[in-house]
Amino acid sequence: MSHMLDAQIDSDAALVGALRREDPDAADRLVERYGERLYRLAACVTGAREDAEEATQVALVKAVRTIETFKGDSSFGGWLDRLAAGVAHRKLLRRPPKSETVALDDDAAPVRSRRPTFQSQ
Repeated sequence: MSHMLDAQIDSDAALVGALRREDPDAADRLVERYGERLYRLAACVTGAREDAEEATQVALVKAVRTIETFKGDSSFGGWLDRLAAGVAHRKLLRRPPKSETVALDDDAAPVRSRRPTFQSQ
């Protein structure tokens, strides 16, 4: 197991170096290596395929553009996860709120649903 972890760290270090050198193939390697992982994370946060796809794309572009902010204090994958989670969370917060109206029947006017309130005694 340690050997696999060392190999991942070495390949991530090579990828980070390539991104910092603006190697033309580095962004493609980043997408290939981490795209699916970041998409799954974004999908868990947003709960919507389109939002997850957009958040993943934004996060990958942001990773390329801000690679100099990666200091190596954590794993590269962890840094990407936090970046993608933040993008997905902001996407979720900007989503228009769902309507909270409930129609009693076709002739009735919609009634706003109420959330229960609890009072401490």
